Amino acid sequence: MIYKGLLGNFLAVFLLVSSVCAEVQEMSCIKKLETSALEGRVASVEKTYASVKSLRGSFAQYAFLEALNSSEVSEGDLIFLKPGRMRWVYKKPEPQQFISDGQTLWLHQPMDNQVIVDNFKSVMRGDIPVSFLLGLGSLSKDFKVVGGCEGKGGIVVDLLPAKKDESLQRMKLLVDASSNLPAGAEITDAAGNKNTFILKSIVSNGEIPNGAFVPSFPKGTDVVDNRKK
Repeated sequence: MIYKGLLGNFLAVFLLVSSVCAEVQEMSCIKKLETSALEGRVASVEKTYASVKSLRGSFAQYAFLEALNSSEVSEGDLIFLKPGRMRWVYKKPEPQQFISDGQTLWLHQPMDNQVIVDNFKSVMRGDIPVSFLLGLGSLSKDFKVVGGCEGKGGIVVDLLPAKKDESLQRMKLLVDASSNLPAGAEITDAAGNKNTFILKSIVSNGEIPNGAFVPSFPKGTDVVDNRKK
């Protein structure tokens, strides 16, 4: 991932980077859709996702940090288990992982021999997109539909936060047209930076490995515990 600097909190790391300048193909529009139809789609996504207890698969992250004029593509695997548990394992371009058991959040950076620990609720407070995926938020309550289209990767819904949010300007949600499940998102922060995730090979309500949300780090790893601050 790309940083402005070593994070002051996990949210800065998780949502700071922005998407590559060229529009991600899966988010590219083919045909504009009426707002009323898209509102119905959002309601359908919420209803479908309410029955999903877990997601498991892989992801690609397209990132560009304007201040550094630097771009990067990351890849890895992910697991979500409602409520509040997740594991993001970055494999490329460098290994790192985010793990949450719903109470504590760990960021492990092997190349720095470091793990940063924080309170899950304090870090994720206000992180509406991730809260929805973790079963802690509502698209219809937290966002207003302002447009969208049929895209190359599914249905793209353009959303604005229902309440003013200093960290979130807008979000484009990519929906798999056949399953009505989230297939990706483009998140724009208040500075205009974008961060695009595309989900791949997603399996819902599948078996989750035992200990998936129990962190284990090599002996001698430096621990920075922000819960004590």
